[in-house]
Amino acid sequence: MAAHWFGTSYKHYMSLATQLEGILRTPRWLVTAVSLAGMIPLPPMRSFDGPGWHVTVAPAYTPGVIVMFATLLWLFALYTASVRRTPARLDPLRFTFAVTAISYSLTVALAHALYFWRGEPPNLLLIVFCVTLVPAAIGILVSMALSANALADFEASAPLQEPQSVHPFLSVLFLPVGIWFIHRRIQAMLASPATLETSP
Repeated sequence: MAAHWFGTSYKHYMSLATQLEGILRTPRWLVTAVSLAGMIPLPPMRSFDGPGWHVTVAPAYTPGVIVMFATLLWLFALYTASVRRTPARLDPLRFTFAVTAISYSLTVALAHALYFWRGEPPNLLLIVFCVTLVPAAIGILVSMALSANALADFEASAPLQEPQSVHPFLSVLFLPVGIWFIHRRIQAMLASPATLETSP
């Protein structure tokens, strides 16, 4: 029963991974434009100060929050597409993206509540917000590293690919500019057939 459930969920996961690959074909200029739009500081943020700490929050509809969700989806698409095309590549770390998305969603929900809180919110709520912010921020960086490493592993395993001297992590980290350096490599990866389909 457990094996059947795992096999079914894995097939759904691989199906989702295949559908998400279209995101990676987004034109470079559009990725840059969307990323830069996420830096627009609208609406104005709200800050809370205390003895030795400072917390700044924004509502859930802030451009930066929405763009970060889109970036996480893009990173997940890059990771799964690269893994599916890397021979003998295991996929044990895909849960990292789910954990990051959940942590980030919780952080955004708390920030939204704090933003519209009348008066000063309780310190406990501010502490919980800070606690959820840490794994969300770390998870985003780890997701970037996993995606970049997956692409690098694919390139290392593909004999027909041109040798790449620069690791893709910096391009992923600074995506608004980095997409212009990594887009061609991603398209070359997508042009390769998938070796990992529906079996874990």
